[in-house]
Amino acid sequence: MFKGPFWISCLDLLRHKRAITGAVAATLVAALCFGAGLAMIYPIFSLFFGTAQAGDASLAQNPLPAKIHQFADTSWFPYWISEPLHALAEAMPTDALVAFIAVMGVIYAFSLVANLMRYIQQLLISHIAEQLAADYREKLYTNLIEAPTEHFMREGAADHASKIWIDVRVLTNAQVTVFGKGLFEGARGLAALVTAFFFDPLLVSVCLITAPPTALLIRRYGTRIRRSSRGALDLYGVAMSRLNASISGLSTIKVFTAESYERRRFRLLNRQIYRQMMNIREARAKASPSVEVITMIGVVAAATLAAWYIIRHGADPSAALATLGLLAGAAAGLKPVTQLHNVIHQADPAAKRILDATGIDTEPTRYDATAQRPPLPRHSRSVVFDAVTYHYPDAETPALDGITLEVEAGSTTAIVGGNGAGKSTLLYLIPRLIEPASGRVLIDDTDITTVSLRSLRKQIAVVPQKTHLFEGTIAENIAYGSSERSLDDIEAAARAAFAHEFIDALPEGYLTRLGESGSGLSGGQGQRIAIARAILRNPAILILDEATSQIDAESEAKINQAIDRFAQQRTTFVIAHRMSTVVNADRIVVMDRGRVIDVAPHSVLLERCELYHNLSKTQLDAGS
Repeated sequence: MFKGPFWISCLDLLRHKRAITGAVAATLVAALCFGAGLAMIYPIFSLFFGTAQAGDASLAQNPLPAKIHQFADTSWFPYWISEPLHALAEAMPTDALVAFIAVMGVIYAFSLVANLMRYIQQLLISHIAEQLAADYREKLYTNLIEAPTEHFMREGAADHASKIWIDVRVLTNAQVTVFGKGLFEGARGLAALVTAFFFDPLLVSVCLITAPPTALLIRRYGTRIRRSSRGALDLYGVAMSRLNASISGLSTIKVFTAESYERRRFRLLNRQIYRQMMNIREARAKASPSVEVITMIGVVAAATLAAWYIIRHGADPSAALATLGLLAGAAAGLKPVTQLHNVIHQADPAAKRILDATGIDTEPTRYDATAQRPPLPRHSRSVVFDAVTYHYPDAETPALDGITLEVEAGSTTAIVGGNGAGKSTLLYLIPRLIEPASGRVLIDDTDITTVSLRSLRKQIAVVPQKTHLFEGTIAENIAYGSSERSLDDIEAAARAAFAHEFIDALPEGYLTRLGESGSGLSGGQGQRIAIARAILRNPAILILDEATSQIDAESEAKINQAIDRFAQQRTTFVIAHRMSTVVNADRIVVMDRGRVIDVAPHSVLLERCELYHNLSKTQLDAGS
């Protein structure tokens, strides 16, 4: 019964032992008060029937003491229960009206305590569930930014984002329902059932004959709910991915007048989600009345048996009616519990997706994870690719095919080739964004897999073709990853990247806040911010992945001058698409289909490498 992803996720509740203990204690007290309050039905019925039989209500005597004495003597209660009952009977007032008022006061007191305990229980459970939700979101986000790049090449990041916001909420709502309302209502119903059993075990047993078929029915609907819930959560991930793509490509959609096409795609996906959610709601809607119809059979049977005892055998109606009232209270309490199975089945897929996501192997970037590996000394001699190969997931041909290359420290190496030649893939190996299928990358004769990943990346700066700026100030974006640097250092880096002039012209200068993805700046301005970020990092290895691709021709010469000055005494790799960048490199690596075709300076390659000669006339010259 207590198996599956939902219950595994609930083990995290044990981290909040004090709150759980308080919630359980509050639930038990509330259930006992509720059961005791329902038990007061018996003295109320006894008072009514007793005064009715007395005839003169003004002279009616309280019949409860005698009945309580009789009940304590004839029941199978142990001594420690029967004796307090006798004491209670002796202490009760003799006047029926006074006794009735006293009983109602006791019922009100029980109700007051029960509701106070329910408030405490709900508050504690909600606190635990929301804290767990925050923990799950933080852990999932941590896994998102620390997972290997290759994982999201296979899975995509949008589905992971869906887990952070949608799956966590589904799981949290289920935990609040099960351990909040479910635990309280279940305990309340059980208390009423146990109290009813003390009054008349036979009636309770008759009423419970419908329990087995009810359990089978609940299980059947639960299976359907779990299947549809899994499908809905998967579709939510697809929808989030499509939504992100539509937002980022909004201008393309408009220019190509593809609004109708995208609406149709989204409408189809939305209908699929609708059908899955309706399957869930239909199953839950059917479950409740179906269970009620079956349980009514037991209620009718118990009521008929009670009537037979009272009418045919003159049994005390007070006890029978009190038992039926308690059974009604038990049914009201246990009815929500019958829905818990469906709630759990709906949450199971969400819990599984969360558990799977939190189980992703992360990169060893944290200090505690890398404590066993020594830091990489400051790079000073060489970077070597030793017979490295790499396959992208599901690709038929290798992206890198046995590449061997040695680059001297302090030199500038340009890498050229057609689309899909493997240029970016080769450089991704240096900061270990991807891992080679075979071969090694060595920095100063040290295999980079044997040193602290954090210390390796601290020596590397990358300026990508597509700059990513974060929401925040310009100063925060330049100092990204180097937050300990001063504003003077940030300004010096911006000057070196020829970014200070346009930054200083902004109303708030370096404190100007950027919107999502750096909105508010042009592409060229954003690129210069990225170059300033790299300069501030003061890396030993600089990777420029077509870094001047978005710079206008007027600024390119200044940017190249800044990069040339900054690249001195640093090992620089340049993926180039403009001749002006290539000709200044110490060496040029020509790549084609994952292999190195030739390595030489520009003038030598023009004479001996046909592929480079063709590239210089097409791609490289075209970019100039």
